[in-house]
Amino acid sequence: MAPRKVRRVHLNGRFIKAAKPQAERISIYDSEVRHLALQIEPSGHKSFKLHYVFKKRRRTFHLGEVSTFKDADAARAEAHDLQVLIRQGKDPQAEKQAERDTGLYRDHVAAYLAHQQNAAPKSFTQKRRYLEQTLTEWGSLPTVDISRTEVKALFRRQTKKSPSVANMLLAHLSGLFSWLINEDRVKMENPCKNIPRNEMRSRERVLSDDEVRKFWATLGTIDPLQARALKAMLLLGQRSSEIAHMRREHISHVTLKLPDAVRARLKAVGQPAPEKVAGFLWSLPGEFSADWDAFSRQGSWCGTKSGQSHEVWIPPSLADLLGGGDEGFVFAKASGGHVDGLPAAMKAICKVMGIKAPDKISPHDLRRSHATSVTGLGFSVEQMHRLQNRKEGGVTEIYDRHHYRPEFWEISSAVVKHLTALAEPKDSTETKGLQSVS
Repeated sequence: MAPRKVRRVHLNGRFIKAAKPQAERISIYDSEVRHLALQIEPSGHKSFKLHYVFKKRRRTFHLGEVSTFKDADAARAEAHDLQVLIRQGKDPQAEKQAERDTGLYRDHVAAYLAHQQNAAPKSFTQKRRYLEQTLTEWGSLPTVDISRTEVKALFRRQTKKSPSVANMLLAHLSGLFSWLINEDRVKMENPCKNIPRNEMRSRERVLSDDEVRKFWATLGTIDPLQARALKAMLLLGQRSSEIAHMRREHISHVTLKLPDAVRARLKAVGQPAPEKVAGFLWSLPGEFSADWDAFSRQGSWCGTKSGQSHEVWIPPSLADLLGGGDEGFVFAKASGGHVDGLPAAMKAICKVMGIKAPDKISPHDLRRSHATSVTGLGFSVEQMHRLQNRKEGGVTEIYDRHHYRPEFWEISSAVVKHLTALAEPKDSTETKGLQSVS
């Protein structure tokens, strides 16, 4: 059988970019520097390799991904330097091993987080939380020893727990390795590259009218504190973290004078149009409290997801839901701290309601149901976004400094009235509590 002919070309940017992958891995050797090759995987991944013989053993040295070099000449220069080492009786692979033993994964994670610490606080906290989870398994390993196989194994284990969390973990790991490679801290391929992410189905779950009634009735089967918090999520439409950390200091009793335009609109549809209305105003600071630990998510106040301060109108009919007192968490556990375990509480409710996966209700579905009620009652999508404090950005957000208290009163009153009417029909003799909205 004739020996396989080695393909040699002058590697340059145009050729490398145009080179196409094949069904099997291929190596295209440079015609200028002996043993330097462009390796192309079936996936399309391209890298430079130096093939050499040391002490009668064939070896391959990974120079790096094509993207890490300015051009092919830079790869040639590095290959030339390695060939000088080989002629001096030194093995580049052994040199690399000695060099990498000092580059531990935990040190590289620490360096990366130090570099990222000036990023947005919530973004940095998320990076820190995900990457520090990997230290138990990989912390004492040289970073270059972390292979694609190990990353895939970690990704599969996390996928069994939560596909979306697994995707986020992989994204943060890829960001770490990309930074290390671009900063020339390691010479390796990104082990996260070309690992397929989990396909995510957009969640569109909302409660039907019948499910609202069953959900409300089933709240009596769980912890009363969790039941109050879940009611607040459905009726007020704010995020679960904000509901859980709701503080009495942020709630004030106010009297609001309704503008003539609002009163005229109410009269036009046959609704009561008082000059003044009383209720509660929940003011949510955009920034988290000074004692907030973003990593453990513990402290007095978590801040809003959008980073923008926000106001929520709470009708007086919900006074019992808020409880009493002047300070501390509204939904405070007897043992201290704020209410928790809401996802588990929703799972218990679904079990009683006979709802199975994939149709189970999550706490966030209550917020989505609230949003659907807002638009279903004829209010606009923009009004729904404002009420739920969704950050939209753009010039409007910069210049619009109007407070929307009358609008929030009108929408919140209508939504609470609508949902409580569904939950507690007037002809029901078994339910008590929220029947009307002032």
